[in-house]
Amino acid sequence: MTIAARISGESPTNQGRKERGGTNPSEDSLVFGSREELQVYRSLKAIQKTSPEDRTFTIVPLPGAHQRSGITVTPDFLIIGYGRAVVIEVDGPHHKKRGRYGADVSRDRQWSRCGIRVLRVLVEDVEDEAALISRLREDLRRELWQKP
Repeated sequence: MTIAARISGESPTNQGRKERGGTNPSEDSLVFGSREELQVYRSLKAIQKTSPEDRTFTIVPLPGAHQRSGITVTPDFLIIGYGRAVVIEVDGPHHKKRGRYGADVSRDRQWSRCGIRVLRVLVEDVEDEAALISRLREDLRRELWQKP
């Protein structure tokens, strides 16, 4: 913790290895990596608000996580509910590049070994809010609420 943070009374946070107060969008005292991630968050909140109490979930944006491979990753979202979890990644055009795509596959494999499914949302799919909510609701129904 920096001296400035101690003086201001800020407490340490593992949320979003993104620095607070920067140019990153924020809402509800949470920081996001992009405008598209913020839109996914808003869509998840809309689903959360309208879901029955026994189908509620928690939205954890940009958590830091250490994987067995020895790397620390920051998924865009960790969604926890109904005794299960799912990771949501919001992918921009840079995710299609050879080196980045390979790294994504490797991280997804690590999550899979933990029994965690990774859902990928393309930034192009974020613009249509109704379609995004519909798709996320379907994904959450399948990944969190269906009986094994």
